[in-house]
Amino acid sequence: MGKGFKEEDIIIDEYLTVSKKATSELKVQRSLFIGTTAPIESEEAAKDFISQIQGKYKDATHNCYAYIVNTDSENVEYYSDAGEPSGSAGRPILNAIKSKDITNVIIVVTRYFGGKKLGIRGLIDAYGATALSVIEEAGITKRVIEEEVYLTCDYKVLDKAMYYLSQHQGKVIESDYSDEVHLKVRVRKATLPTLTQTLASLGIKLE
Repeated sequence: MGKGFKEEDIIIDEYLTVSKKATSELKVQRSLFIGTTAPIESEEAAKDFISQIQGKYKDATHNCYAYIVNTDSENVEYYSDAGEPSGSAGRPILNAIKSKDITNVIIVVTRYFGGKKLGIRGLIDAYGATALSVIEEAGITKRVIEEEVYLTCDYKVLDKAMYYLSQHQGKVIESDYSDEVHLKVRVRKATLPTLTQTLASLGIKLE
């Protein structure tokens, strides 16, 4: 490590999550377990998804769930047994999420009781297995965190600005060429500090 390096200087801007919304079913001793998952970006999104599933399966015996959300402003893990014995449903779902090292994900496991009790161990296994099954169905993908910034510059430095944007994986998503050049740019979070410093040497500010 170079002199002056600090661990907190490292910017983590990528994470693993489920690739898409997906559903998977598992039958255990006449009970039907339906796992539903989706990638999310906030706790509010997780709660909205839970409400949707509760509405879709409002006749179910239980709608148990777990989610993990990690953003700049949030670091939340939450689960609910939704009426099942304590620790028998929500926690196994959360453990399944953690076992795959994924985040920003919600999983709801719906149960239709089939008339035969499974016991605590049976419930833990069923909810955990359903959660793992729906993760497999959805697939896992890497997401990169990007930020949107605004760039204003003179035409005389535009070529250099575009070159540095390209070097730092910046993408122009909106442009306005008037008296000055106004660009809305999407930049990978980890490269933003370096890009900001480089453009500042040209007299260009990012906002």
